[in-house]
Amino acid sequence: MNLSAIAKATATERTEFELPTPGVYKGYIESADVKVGKASGNKYISLRISLTDAEGKKHGSIFPNFFINDKNYCMYQMKQLLEAVDFPMEEGEVDEESVASMVEKREVFVAVTIEAGKDGYKDKAVIDWNGFDPAIAVIDKFYEVQVSMNDTPDPWENINNGPEGELPFPVR
Repeated sequence: MNLSAIAKATATERTEFELPTPGVYKGYIESADVKVGKASGNKYISLRISLTDAEGKKHGSIFPNFFINDKNYCMYQMKQLLEAVDFPMEEGEVDEESVASMVEKREVFVAVTIEAGKDGYKDKAVIDWNGFDPAIAVIDKFYEVQVSMNDTPDPWENINNGPEGELPFPVR
């Protein structure tokens, strides 16, 4: 490590991160942490999902939060996450730590879009909840369907971008 080069570095020389093109990516859930909102005091699950395209090129990470409350929108997002990892959807309760540990280190398909920056924040890549349903799905399940239907474990080979297909935009 060249310490003289490090000493000369300035904040203006920082590299800007390139945002991914909106589409569907293979994601890897690097981390899943239970946090508490400072203002609300409500718990939420914070994920870090690294993105890779069909050719294996990395496209950075997204950092979605899954809020735990009784709002339908939040419950639907949590439902997609739980279904994506085959979490048993039975009557009863589950604690947030169990959900976080169940989803961490899993591979998923994730629909990504760009959210415009506001209040001084830059644009950022986010899960495309409005353009794709489901917006997050676990690859394990997708592989099972592909193998039984097409006798191939390649998840990219049979994705349909047409009006009857699951994806309303190109796979990246």
